[in-house]
Amino acid sequence: MSFRSKCSIAVVSVVIISAIIEAPSYATVSASTALQNAVSEQPTTNTPLTGLTQSTTTTMVPTSTTTTLPTATTATTSTTTTTKAPVALATSGVITAGDSKANCIYLDAVNGVLTTAELSAVEQATGVIYDCIEIFSDADPTWSDWVNPWPTRTVSDGWDAWLAASPDHQLVLGLNLVPNSVSPSGYPTNTGWEATCASGAYNEYAVALARNLVAEGASNTVIRLGKEFNGSWENDYFGTTTAEYQAWAECFAQEVTAMRAVPGANFLFDWNPNTCTQDFPLTDAYPGNAYVDIIGADFYDADCTTGETAAQEGWSNLFTIPSVQTSLSDITAFAKAQGKPLSIPEWGETTTTDDTAYMNGVIGVVENDDVAYQSYFDCDCDGITPLGSTIPASTAAYQQAFG
Repeated sequence: MSFRSKCSIAVVSVVIISAIIEAPSYATVSASTALQNAVSEQPTTNTPLTGLTQSTTTTMVPTSTTTTLPTATTATTSTTTTTKAPVALATSGVITAGDSKANCIYLDAVNGVLTTAELSAVEQATGVIYDCIEIFSDADPTWSDWVNPWPTRTVSDGWDAWLAASPDHQLVLGLNLVPNSVSPSGYPTNTGWEATCASGAYNEYAVALARNLVAEGASNTVIRLGKEFNGSWENDYFGTTTAEYQAWAECFAQEVTAMRAVPGANFLFDWNPNTCTQDFPLTDAYPGNAYVDIIGADFYDADCTTGETAAQEGWSNLFTIPSVQTSLSDITAFAKAQGKPLSIPEWGETTTTDDTAYMNGVIGVVENDDVAYQSYFDCDCDGITPLGSTIPASTAAYQQAFG
């Protein structure tokens, strides 16, 4: 992820931002420090879970009853109940390989369970009915886990019910190119797998993954394949040399080709580096337009060269960061040059006070550029501030723009 802790900042000679993987896993996955390695957000137990429909709360409204009292002894008491009007909601839209501008969300989903209560709360706070929700399955221990991501394989956790509730519902799935067993965490001990993957040796697993997603009602999933590959905390980190970058890109192309060939598959593939993490020429790791539908950029409210927010250094500085090739400005221009829509799969404010410069800056990118989707990181975790009462001005701006 981009700013994962979600916003841990490490000072080297300058302030460098690290990240933490948000990939849930039902198996225990080891993790080292919060600054350099991945911390799984996938549930670590498979205890009985409350499904989406089971969590719905039904409020019983008393039937109105009129009672006539004797006029000689009647005393009248007036009770006034004030009810807060519900927020008018707008649907978030369906993600396409064009300027669909869909509004997605990443939720806390405690123990991996999606409940109507949590979803309704964020929808009331933002004014958006979310048709797309972001999830992670990027700490899979083995191929058997990788080919069947946890949100769709576990019926009782509510995700299957949510998908089935509308044909417009979409998952935005963060997935590594390979499971942990193929590429143990910790570069450079995980080198060599890229060339094997680039040869097509892992295509059979990509086919199995696609078949499972189609069978489980997730054929329209947006797959962030190898997301944040330029982060050294990722198990499928793309390395440090041009040869490694190119092998990584060929691995991406092989798996995309294999998945697209599965009957019923309507996946969209998002090539998604981190902004301002490990600088590199974007063309060196790009698989090619034939294998990419969307070009993404994870973009949190902190400059990796200064550690400052948009409120502190100004939106223009955070957007451009002239000393790097992987700023949001760079990735936006790269997407435009490739004729692909941009996405901002992860973004969020990193302070507990409003940063409307950042919020309005992101809104401006979404409104003025070709953007397939954006997804606010709303889990109230890893140092990212959720939308709502903590940042009321920013939330109001979000609601006005997207609600």
